Amino acid sequence: MALRIPDLEVKTLPEAIEAAGAKLTADIPVDFRLTVRGNLHQLGYDTQAALYLIAREATNNAVNHAQAHRIQVTLTYAEKEVVLLVQDDGVGFDPQSTPQKSDHWGLAGMQERTQLLHGTFHLETAPNRGTRITVHMPGETRR
Repeated sequence: MALRIPDLEVKTLPEAIEAAGAKLTADIPVDFRLTVRGNLHQLGYDTQAALYLIAREATNNAVNHAQAHRIQVTLTYAEKEVVLLVQDDGVGFDPQSTPQKSDHWGLAGMQERTQLLHGTFHLETAPNRGTRITVHMPGETRR
């Protein structure tokens, strides 16, 4: 079970992200929305797993740390890449002055997952300006 994500075994990537967002925002006043752009196509399992885990972690951070009211996740399928965008209207933070806690691996884990699959990770945030995470992953259609 540690090597597999059950939702990805029975759902598409967007369905799995939607389910995670619904679970993380259940019973709290946060508006979670998922938008899918482009033509959904099958990706390699490692790519799907990384995108799912990044979306889930970013949503979890927005719920538990950012005091967000709105979380928008956009998954864009292009011919040779998939782009994941997670943005919230929360309190944001200064990434330069936020120390990496030894028991917190959220941002570092998202960056590492992206790099392992030769993607790019971009974080935009500032105090009182929300947070925006953009991940570009190679994602050609698998046949």
